[in-house]
Amino acid sequence: MQNINQQVNNQLSNLKLSGIRDALLQQYEQPNLYVEQSFEERLSLLLEHEITQRDQRKIDRLTRQAKFRVGGTLAQLNYGAARQLDKTQIRSLAQGEWLRLHQNILITGATGCGKTYLACALGQNHCQQGSSVYYFRLKELLEKMFLAQADGSYRKLINKLSSANLLILDDWGIRAINSSTTQ
Repeated sequence: MQNINQQVNNQLSNLKLSGIRDALLQQYEQPNLYVEQSFEERLSLLLEHEITQRDQRKIDRLTRQAKFRVGGTLAQLNYGAARQLDKTQIRSLAQGEWLRLHQNILITGATGCGKTYLACALGQNHCQQGSSVYYFRLKELLEKMFLAQADGSYRKLINKLSSANLLILDDWGIRAINSSTTQ
């Protein structure tokens, strides 16, 4: 931080205000852009940068936590006639009223038609809105639950899953489930 004095830099670091530190450095590097702004205007810009950076870190954390199988986005959905996707319905799902009402959705279709992509795109969309999401292939989740029962962490896993705003279960019904994984 070449132009921020060490004391201010340390204080911003101790307070975990890296967004303000970065924005302050930018103001030092480009002083002509800010010369006619009042103290309050410059402070507001610093605070806005901090808020934006924190929001982005939250989205990044929620996205990593979800562990999506594919990096789908709703903007990249293919609405070709063969896909039979209704833009209005997708837009409605993206708004998340169903999620706020604690409703479920079931995405069905032939193998390879894009169900996983659509589920991950919806999940990514809800991460961007600040919702916590977990993505699991059903077989992997059942195995994880079985192992959690064995090692005593089952309750912790269930609490983690139930705290999520959205739980995506993929590949439901692809393989037969044996009796040991359902208990």
